Amino acid sequence: MRKGTEEQKRKLDETTKNFDRTMEEIKKQREKEEKEKQEAEKIKREEENRRKREEEQRQNRQKTGQNNVDYYEVLGVSRDATRKEIDVAYKRMALVTHPDLNSGHENEATERFKKIREAYEILTGK
Repeated sequence: MRKGTEEQKRKLDETTKNFDRTMEEIKKQREKEEKEKQEAEKIKREEENRRKREEEQRQNRQKTGQNNVDYYEVLGVSRDATRKEIDVAYKRMALVTHPDLNSGHENEATERFKKIREAYEILTGK
């Protein structure tokens, strides 16, 4: 009788440990999903803010008669580019066009660099 009770206790302990591990895995998965959801919401808010800034700037340019500049084209990214893609494009373009790295073409490089910096600042809100 005692042997059967010990076996039942061992099985119960094993089942309890498995249950605890499963619950811990579920908890970690839920935390991961919540973090991903918050990150997605953050990205969505940033995108909405970026679009609002662009619209405001477009309206301001129309009011002041400035030429329309496609900042995405300036950085060489698509209109649905992520913040990270914009950052990478800016850094790449900045390295290529930086006036200090373009001896003999400083004036052209300076103007191009200013446009790239302006595009980056507008698209990222920095």
